[in-house]
Amino acid sequence: MKDKGEKRHIGTIFSSFLMGTGLGILFAPRSGRRTRKEIERLGRKTKKRVWDFQETLKESIDDLIEDVAEVTRDNLEKGKKITEEKKKKILEMIESGEKMLSAQKESLKKLFK
Repeated sequence: MKDKGEKRHIGTIFSSFLMGTGLGILFAPRSGRRTRKEIERLGRKTKKRVWDFQETLKESIDDLIEDVAEVTRDNLEKGKKITEEKKKKILEMIESGEKMLSAQKESLKKLFK
């Protein structure tokens, strides 16, 4: 996947190319009919390139969304696992504390009988 800077450079190069080609066609010493045909051809070519670029951009965005969703799912699962482990340890500690309190209570009962 390309980074934003690289995509921006590609877009700038592409735009510059189109502008240069268009200006070259307009100022070339040709007949009006031939120039119009050339502009028409350039328009079709540009439309195809823009469509292809749009499709590539859409695919890149779809890939990015899927990557983010996958990382989110993974982190959610990790979070659930860690939470479950911590919950288990806390419950074990509470149970241990209850046993200790119960033992202390019995010891105090014996002491004050």
